[in-house]
This record gives sequence, structure tokens and C-alpha cells, in this order.
Amino acid sequence: MYVHCLICPDMTTNFTSKLWTSYANWLYTQWEKTYLWDLVEPYRRPRSFKPLVSIYISAFYTGVVGSAITEQLYKEKYWEDHPGEARF
Repeated sequence: MYVHCLICPDMTTNFTSKLWTSYANWLYTQWEKTYLWDLVEPYRRPRSFKPLVSIYISAFYTGVVGSAITEQLYKEKYWEDHPGEARF
């Protein structure tokens, strides 16, 4: 009586062949997508700078507010440590 093993050479050959075929198809579709987007790229709208500018503005004012709070806390600590002196 002939007993099949769990992983026969025919099964592994078939699996690897399917694996390589699917990988080749994936590579081709990736190349095709890249090629198509390269063709369309000159006709696309330019990207807006509005989100980038708004992030920079918010970061700047966050820094301004943070430094004002830090300065105020430092002044309060200085006044607690040196009562009656007018340094600032």
C-alpha cells in the first residue's frame, strides 16, 4: 500500500510555483501603478501649503504661550525667594 507524506515534492513545487507567480503579478501591478501615476503626475493639482502653514503657526504660538508661562512661574518663584526686591 502506498502512503502519502504530509508534504510531497509535488505539493511543494506547486505551492512555490503559485507563490512566485503571485509575487510576479504583484510586482507587475506595482510597476504598472507607478508608471500610470508618473503619466498623470504633471496634470495633478499642486499640493496646498495651508496645513503646513497652520501647523507652523500653531507651533509658534504654543511656544510663545509656553515661554510666557515659564517666565511668569520663574518670576513668582523669584519673588517668593527674594521678597521686597525689584529685579524685573
